[in-house]
Amino acid sequence: MGVLIVKVENGTQEWVLKPKIRFTIAKVVWTPDGNGLVLSAVDTTSQTHKQLWHITYPDGDLHRITNDLNDYGGISLGLTEDGGTLVTVKVEKGFEHLDYSKS
Repeated sequence: MGVLIVKVENGTQEWVLKPKIRFTIAKVVWTPDGNGLVLSAVDTTSQTHKQLWHITYPDGDLHRITNDLNDYGGISLGLTEDGGTLVTVKVEKGFEHLDYSKS
């Protein structure tokens, strides 16, 4: 997957992030200043969970924001109006605590 910008006024298309093999994107939001995008994506060559990434616009430089074992942004992803706060849903993968004390 990649990120393609289509300008509404004239229909021109521009790849901000050229398609990458084994790169799956779940959610994409513009930064309020229009100078980038935040996305949740997984690079399946090295990851199993969606992480948060930032792409500069128009340069297309890709930087990972998170790097842990949680899964981010598959359900929801947003930025506040001033761009100072990122909101997402974090999914923790693991086992439930089982209580065997009651028989």
